[in-house]
Amino acid sequence: MQEFIDSFVKYGYILVFLYSLGGGMLALLALGVFSSAYDINPYISIFVAFIGNLAGNCLIYFLMKINKNEYSKYVFKYKRKVALMVVLFRKNAFIFTLICKFIYGLKTISPIASALVKMRFDKFFIYNAISCFVWAVSVFYTALYAASFIKNTFEQYSSYAPIVLFAILFLIFLFFKIKARK
Repeated sequence: MQEFIDSFVKYGYILVFLYSLGGGMLALLALGVFSSAYDINPYISIFVAFIGNLAGNCLIYFLMKINKNEYSKYVFKYKRKVALMVVLFRKNAFIFTLICKFIYGLKTISPIASALVKMRFDKFFIYNAISCFVWAVSVFYTALYAASFIKNTFEQYSSYAPIVLFAILFLIFLFFKIKARK
């Protein structure tokens, strides 16, 4: 286990960059959790996730802008989502660019919709850069503070851990037992 943790700390930035290209949060969350226990630079982590997400969204924007006809067959099954995003982007582009960073399924539709709206690249880049930065900072620090809180709580109440674990397992069993009756 220690070998995995050491390699994740060593190569974590590369994983965060690659995973952030598609807008994924899991690697950034894991790096935030590991940074509460290990020596990981939070500024580099946030910067790497920011650059990865920004590059991925700009790539999607350009691919959609250049090859709109070829990619329309792939976007066809998301036609309703894209149509809704186009309407929302025409009204409030920045707000929906920011909100879409945090909603799974709309992260990749956001650059597609902005390309379909024919938004200028400089305007898209500024909106996207601000949104990517807010996304990276909020996700990383949420994971960092949540991990610190859980760690401190566990250290403070570790003598009650078996009782709490038994209570949680009993509640889960009770929940499924009640759910099975319905």
